[in-house]
Amino acid sequence: MTVASGASLMAGASLASLGTLTINNSVTFNAGSSAVMKITKTGGLTGSDNLAGVTAMNYGGTLMVVTNADMTDTLAAGDTFTLFSAASYHGSFEGYQLPVLPAGLAWDTSDLASDGTLRVVTAPLAPPVFTSVTLRGGNLILSGSGGAANSTYRVLASTNAALPLSNWPVIATNNFDAAGGFSFTNLVNSTNAVQFFNIVTP
Repeated sequence: MTVASGASLMAGASLASLGTLTINNSVTFNAGSSAVMKITKTGGLTGSDNLAGVTAMNYGGTLMVVTNADMTDTLAAGDTFTLFSAASYHGSFEGYQLPVLPAGLAWDTSDLASDGTLRVVTAPLAPPVFTSVTLRGGNLILSGSGGAANSTYRVLASTNAALPLSNWPVIATNNFDAAGGFSFTNLVNSTNAVQFFNIVTP
């Protein structure tokens, strides 16, 4: 079965009901096509449309996931939805249109290629970043944001950026402030032609 460009494939009779569509053959989503799949979570139980019995699933086009009309629960990390059941999976979707998740959560689409599942996971924290560099009286003051409130950070420095990070010396250890900000002062060594800095959290 091939879903052509501009066409959509959806299990279930309507957007209001979940369904399983069994296709005992290969399925190919061409570029420009859409797979429209519904998910739900009610009473702590998750459910979804399923495209089942497929011999070879060939992803392409766009995966559009919508919440079902009877959904009452909020999605949480660990929620898993089996959308595609196939003997083998190939390719990848070109684009995704997925429901908005609560803060701190993210969609994980990586398992679609191995078992046809879509998962809700805890969103990875963005690393802290340097936002300001100031040279004042022979001191280099580096400031930044994005850390976990009041947690510990270490500043590493090296004159060779190609060295593995494990070989960079630690030049400062401190705690982020309550807003996740940080600032530290480093005496400029005039004998160093260049120096690189990195901030890491334990």
